This record gives sequence, structure tokens and C-alpha cells, in this order.
Amino acid sequence: VGYAMVASVSMNLLAQKGIRSNPSSLGLLIFAAKVTFGPLNTCISLMKLEAFATEVRVYAFAAISTLAKIMCIMAPTIVELLKKDSSAEGWNSSNLSMYIYCLMIS
Repeated sequence: VGYAMVASVSMNLLAQKGIRSNPSSLGLLIFAAKVTFGPLNTCISLMKLEAFATEVRVYAFAAISTLAKIMCIMAPTIVELLKKDSSAEGWNSSNLSMYIYCLMIS
């Protein structure tokens, strides 16, 4: 529960424009998100392994893997559509916040 709270709070704060403008808080929040998502992913994988029968896990894993690959293929195009131009300054604040929230949901 602790990892999930730290990860969700750090990603939510990253979506705020005022927080993103401060380099030290930006670095700290990115570090917190990267450090917490690894153990959180491992715990969720172990819970799925113990909670479902093999037949259910196989079908669900295949469906999720297929959808994840499709989204990975589409991700660069979606990112470019959200930006105004090809520079790093091309991000509109609301589009960048929407992109970070989409990362939180995924």
C-alpha cells in the first residue's frame, strides 16, 4: 500500500504545472515514481499468480500482452499528436498533464 501511495502521489504531483517548473522537485518526484513502480509491479504480478487459475491467467496474459503491444506501437504517434511542434517546449501544459494522467492510468 505504501508503494502505491508514493507512486500515485508522485505521478499526480508531476501533472501539476507549478511542480514541473521546479527542477529539484521534478527530479525528486521522477525518482520517487521510478523507485516505487518496480516493487509495485512485482507485488501485483505475484498477487495475480496466486489469485487466478492457470487457464484464466493464460488468457488474460495473452489479451493484456496483445493490447500492451498495440498501445506501445501507437504511443509515439499519440505523443506527437499532443505536442504543438517537435521541440521540447512544444508541450501545452494541459496536454502534458493529460499525458501524465494517462501514464498513471496505464
